[in-house]
Amino acid sequence: RKKYGTKRGGTLTEKNELVLELVASLAPPPERANEAETTDGDDADAVRRPAAPAPSAALPEVPRPHVPPPTPPPSRQSPRPPHRRPPPRDN
Repeated sequence: RKKYGTKRGGTLTEKNELVLELVASLAPPPERANEAETTDGDDADAVRRPAAPAPSAALPEVPRPHVPPPTPPPSRQSPRPPHRRPPPRDN
């Protein structure tokens, strides 16, 4: 049930892959899509040179909200209340 807990033994790369899959499914980066379309083969370098400034210029125009790695859902912490130390009875 705990997907992103570090105690699970999952490596960071595993979690990064999960995050990448999530981000890719949510918002595929337009720069990669453009590169995939433009790079046909021989003209790869010639096409990339004019395309290189485009992604950097496109980023400020369309500021995608920075997606932090998915945090564990709050429902995981809610069932167990924070441990409160019982008041000392015997003084």
